[in-house]
Order: sequence, then structure tokens, then C-alpha cells
Amino acid sequence: MKPPKYTSLPTRFWDKVDKSSNGCWLWTAANGAGRWGSGIGRTGYGTFKIQGKPKRVHRLSACDYYGDLPKGMSVLHKCDTPLCVNPSHLYLGTHADNMRDMAIRHRARGGALPGERNGSAKLTERIVLEARQLYATGKYSQSELARRYGLVSQQTLQKAIVGKTWTHVKGGI
Repeated sequence: MKPPKYTSLPTRFWDKVDKSSNGCWLWTAANGAGRWGSGIGRTGYGTFKIQGKPKRVHRLSACDYYGDLPKGMSVLHKCDTPLCVNPSHLYLGTHADNMRDMAIRHRARGGALPGERNGSAKLTERIVLEARQLYATGKYSQSELARRYGLVSQQTLQKAIVGKTWTHVKGGI
């Protein structure tokens, strides 16, 4: 496939891209380097300032190649490489598509793997189901249940009980 001709982004953008890596075109600007404010943000995505505002470089590349992005659409990576700006590795999706893709590829912040498969998990599926059932009886407060299990704070257990976390566990309330 012949690389596209870019006309709208300036040379200073494409000068910061290395096209020699296994198909990925990697953003190479150092964090905060230069007077143009190009770099890598704390989330690991490349940034490039336009009119004083930092923009994500993969979104700029997609706009440059595909045209204006529809309102509310995200730019996702097929290659799973946050610094890649190769338009053939980028595609449009909703925020929900992006979150689903992130979870499937185990790139979610804080551990990605659900439940007991997450090495940081202190609860078990059995405890979550039991806590949900006990709380549903109305006989126990979340604080009492947190003390009963002695593993996590009331806030953490509350999130598991109401299904903000441990969403893959069905049952209980």
C-alpha cells in the first residue's frame, strides 16, 4: 500500500514520526520537548500543540488522512500502540467501543483483568456474591460487611455490592 500524501499537517508534525518500525509510525517527540510543546502525555499518548492547545497525535493523523472526525467519535488503535500515528492502524469508534477494546486487550488502567484474575484483587467472587446477598436482606450495613470480611474499605465493598466493580459477577442485588 502506497503511503498517503499529507497536505494539512505541517512538516514539523511529520518530522517527529518514525516510520521504520514494524508497520507502526511512532511519535518520537520527547516529553515537553521544544518550543512547540510536542511530546508524550502522562497517559502515554503523543501530544502536539496547535494554537497553544495540546492535541493527541493519533487523532490529528486520523483527521489529516480521513478528514474531520464525526462529533463524539474516538480514534482507536488496531495495533495497540499508543504512540502509533499510522492511519492504516487507526479506526473510528464510540467511547464504548474504545472501553470494550481496552478491556479485551487488558489495557485498562488499574489492572484490566477482572475479579480474582487481577493480581491486586482482595475480594473473591464468593465474597462479592455473599456480600450482595447479605446486604440485600437489609440486616447488614456496608460498613458491617466490610468489617466482617476485613479485606477492604466500606467504599470498596460498596462498589462491589452495587455493581460498579465486579461487574462480571452476576447475582445478588
